[in-house]
Amino acid sequence: MGMVSAVCIFVNILVLASADNYLIVFPPETGSQTVALTAAATAMLERNHTVTLIVADDFKDNVKKRMQTNDKYTLESFKSSVTIPVFREIQTGMTGHALKGEYFEMIKLLSRSAQELFHQICDDLFADQQLVKKLEQEKFDLVFAHALMACPVLLAQHLDVPFVSVLPAIPPSMLLRLNANPVNPAVNPEMPTGFSDRMTFLQRVKNTIFSGIQWMMVDTAFKGFDELKHKYNIKPEMSTLESLTHAEIVFVFSHFTLDFPRAYQPNVIPVGGLSATTPKPLPKDLEDFMQSSGDAGVIIFSMGSYINAMETEMADMFAQAFAKLPQKVIWKSAGQPPSFIPPNVKMSKWLPQNDILGHPKTRAMIYHCGLNGVFEAIHHAVPLICIPVLGDQWDNAKRLEVKGVGLQLELFTLTSDKLIETVETIVTDKSYQTNMSRISAIFHDEPLPAPQRVVYWMEKVVRHGGMSHLRTSAFDLNSIQYNLLDVIAFIALIAIIVISLAIYISILLCRCLCGCCKASKKQKEA
Repeated sequence: MGMVSAVCIFVNILVLASADNYLIVFPPETGSQTVALTAAATAMLERNHTVTLIVADDFKDNVKKRMQTNDKYTLESFKSSVTIPVFREIQTGMTGHALKGEYFEMIKLLSRSAQELFHQICDDLFADQQLVKKLEQEKFDLVFAHALMACPVLLAQHLDVPFVSVLPAIPPSMLLRLNANPVNPAVNPEMPTGFSDRMTFLQRVKNTIFSGIQWMMVDTAFKGFDELKHKYNIKPEMSTLESLTHAEIVFVFSHFTLDFPRAYQPNVIPVGGLSATTPKPLPKDLEDFMQSSGDAGVIIFSMGSYINAMETEMADMFAQAFAKLPQKVIWKSAGQPPSFIPPNVKMSKWLPQNDILGHPKTRAMIYHCGLNGVFEAIHHAVPLICIPVLGDQWDNAKRLEVKGVGLQLELFTLTSDKLIETVETIVTDKSYQTNMSRISAIFHDEPLPAPQRVVYWMEKVVRHGGMSHLRTSAFDLNSIQYNLLDVIAFIALIAIIVISLAIYISILLCRCLCGCCKASKKQKEA
C-alpha cells in the first residue's frame, strides 16, 4: 500500500511539474464567446495547468458565473469605459435592426461599434501599467487569443509569448487572410449568405462578390490596432494583421458534422462543441416540469441574448402557437414577455440549456441557431427549428437543413400556424431524429472531446516551442506571388512573344512567297 501511495504521489508531482502557465483574455461579451472560452479554461484547469483570466472589470462577474464552482484560476480585471450597459446598447441596436430587416444598418453598426469597443478596451488594458507589469512577471507559456478582438495578440507580443488564435464562425475569405486557408467561392459559401456548398450560377456570382468584400474588410477590421502597437511600442514594424498570422494554432468553432467539406491548413483545428457536455441533473422545478409533459415531451424555445428587443406583438405570436401544441414549452426570454402565458409554457430569464437538451423528455429546440447551442443540440441528438436573426445563424440553419436535421423559418413572415406546422413536422417525421442521431454519433466519434483537443494542442505548442513546421510559406509571399499573377504575366508575355514571332515569321514567309510568285510570273511572261 505504501509503495502504491508513493507512486501516486510521484505521478502527481510529475503532472504538476509539467503544468503550463496559460493566459486567456476575454472579449467584452456576455454570451457565446464567454461560454466557449470558459469551457476551454475549465479543461485546462482539469489538467492541472495554471490559468489566468483577464477581463474588463464590468464583465468579471459574468466570467465567474460561467466558471461555476471551479476556483483554481486567477482572475485579473482592469477598469474600462466599455461596460455592460454600453455593450447591451450595441447589442439591442443590432437586434433592433435585424428584427426590422435592416441588415445594412445592422452591419454598419456592428462594424463601427465593434472596432470602437475593441480598440477602447485594448487601450484601457495597456493603460493599466500595474496590471501589465504584473503579467510580465508571471512568465506565461502561452496566450489563448480571441483573434477577432486582436488585443490578446498584442498582449502576447508585448509579453514575448507564443499565442494560439480562437476564432468563432467567420467567413472563409477572412480565414484566408488570417491563415492563408484555401478558399474557392464555387464551393465555400461566405457568411452570411445562407448558401449551401451546391450553389446556382447566380448564387456563385453573389458568393464571389461577398468573398471579395469580406477579404477587403479584414484590413479595415484590424487597422485601428496598428495605432496601439505604435502607442505602446509593441513591435510597431509589424502590422496587427501580420501579427495575427503568426498564431501557432488556429482553433475554429467548427465540426464537419455541421460544416460543409473544405480545406484547412494543418495548424487549423476544428473545436466545435466546446460547451457541449454530459448533462447535469436539473433543478427541481425544471425536472418536475419536464416530467409533467408525459409522452408528448418538451420543446425548448430560446433566441439567445440578442433577442431581448422582441416586441409584445411578436411574443404574442409565439405564445399563440405554443398554446396549441401538445408538448410543453420551456421559453427562455429576458425581454418583453407576451401579453399572456399559456399553461403549457414555462418562462425563464436563464436556462441550463445543455442540461435540458440532454434530458430524455426533450423533443426539439426552436432556436436562433448560434453555434454553441447548435453543437449542444448535435451532442444530445435533438432536432432543431432555426429562426436566424444575425451573423452566421443563416449559414448554420442552411447546413442543418441540408443535413436533414432541422428546418429554417423566416422571422418576418412567420405566423403561429406556420410555427405549429413546423413543430409537428420535426416531431412526427422520424427522419429528422434519425439523421440527428446519426450525425450525433459521428460528432462523438473523436479521440478527444473539443475542450480536451484545445488543451492537447496547447500543451503540444509549449512542449515543442511552437508549431512553426505547420505554418504555411504562403505568408512569405506577397499578393502578386501568392495568386501567381507574376507567373501568369510571365507566361502571357512568353505566349505573346511566341505568337507575335509566329505572326511576324508568317508575314515574312507570305511576303517571300508572294515575291517569288511575282518573279516567276514575270519570267514566264518574258
